[in-house]
Amino acid sequence: MAAFAYPGCRYPGRKIRTVVKVSGPAIHERLDAGQRVLIHCRGSLGRTRLVAGLVLVERGFDARSAIHRVRAARPHAIETAAQERFVLRWPTMEKSASQRNRDRSNVE
Repeated sequence: MAAFAYPGCRYPGRKIRTVVKVSGPAIHERLDAGQRVLIHCRGSLGRTRLVAGLVLVERGFDARSAIHRVRAARPHAIETAAQERFVLRWPTMEKSASQRNRDRSNVE
């Protein structure tokens, strides 16, 4: 089993986005190989479940289904409205980031 620890952050944003972008490929690789993955932060409700929700979205779940699935496993997870909005906006944020990266590479 692989373990991924996340730094503290009160509100989701760039720090969580960076963490998911850095550790996401390794998480997906292990899940694709049928391995178990442990994601944790200090309380295991906010950041941990936020990252779990984002990974589920990246694996093809619609954002609301990902939130529901995470909360089914851990009630009260994805604790704040800001965290919920972050998961709901994740597909759009990632498409926007990908487009920005493509635009930059076309300019260089």
